[in-house]
Amino acid sequence: MKVTDYMSPEQVYLDAPIRDKEEILGFVSQAFAQCGAAPDKGTVYDCMKEREDVMSTGIGGGVGIPHAACAGVTRPAVVIARPAQPVDFQALDAQPVDVIIAMVVPNAQVSLHLRLLAAISRLVKSTNFLDDVRSASSSGDLFSLIKEIENSMAFH
Repeated sequence: MKVTDYMSPEQVYLDAPIRDKEEILGFVSQAFAQCGAAPDKGTVYDCMKEREDVMSTGIGGGVGIPHAACAGVTRPAVVIARPAQPVDFQALDAQPVDVIIAMVVPNAQVSLHLRLLAAISRLVKSTNFLDDVRSASSSGDLFSLIKEIENSMAFH
């Protein structure tokens, strides 16, 4: 499974104007609505906020992975956002995040949700991914670099 199967270059945002956790959730929720994965921003926002209230998806190392299985989501999708400045995301290591990989799936696709989270985790752990996100100059270039990384990895 490849993360890029669930996104396009238009779902990669560099220097996003987001300053806090609430704005991150709002920004990615709007992005999911814009790409057609959800009927509106509120559908995803409420679901992601509920998930974040359980435990932060700021995994440490400057990375946040907000994710949720939501009623009303019509298809799985991934959004990558790099904030213009690092953002407090209440991460497990208490460090701000500068790489956000958000994911939504329809409520009934729990298995896909877990497989896609695993694929995102493999991508984050790959050698160049975080450096590529942090140094990318364009969304299209970053999307191409991510595809290259995924193509060099073994998938099951």
